Amino acid sequence: MACGTGLAARYLAERGCQVYAVDISPHMLRLAAAAMGRERAKACFLRQDMRYLDLPRRVDTLICASDSLNHLLREDDVRLALRSFYRALDDGGRALFDVNTEYQLREGADDEPWEFELDGMTVRWASSWDEENATATLRMFYGTAGKHGAGGVVEVHRERAYPGPWLEQELYRAGFSGVEV
Repeated sequence: MACGTGLAARYLAERGCQVYAVDISPHMLRLAAAAMGRERAKACFLRQDMRYLDLPRRVDTLICASDSLNHLLREDDVRLALRSFYRALDDGGRALFDVNTEYQLREGADDEPWEFELDGMTVRWASSWDEENATATLRMFYGTAGKHGAGGVVEVHRERAYPGPWLEQELYRAGFSGVEV
């Protein structure tokens, strides 16, 4: 779910799993397909919104990693996604996901950007915290930078923090049992 560049999908496909790589972004799906390499035959790429999943069949495991639920900024959207996850699972299936907590987003917010090099690419990251709305705005630059100008991509993401007890309650309301936090 929200497969992004497809690294997790590739990892699972390399280990023999049949994978539905789902993302709302056509660009991310193209990157995911390219990342699959020779494992591409084990993946089905689907452009779908996690709130309204319509998979070809029910699955035994659903993974929504990289704090993707935090990108849903309204409680109702998180509720829709959790219900959608539950409906996509076989009986006894499991959903695995991670979220950033308010502490992580608030304490990680720093208007001073930090920068590092990764495989010859410059990565700059800055974030700010909106206390009133419990949201962080993350600004990321990926590309090349040097004396003669810069070229790259700028991404801006907003993430909302949801309290653990609220998420647990909503998981049970969506139909899940045996919730572990």
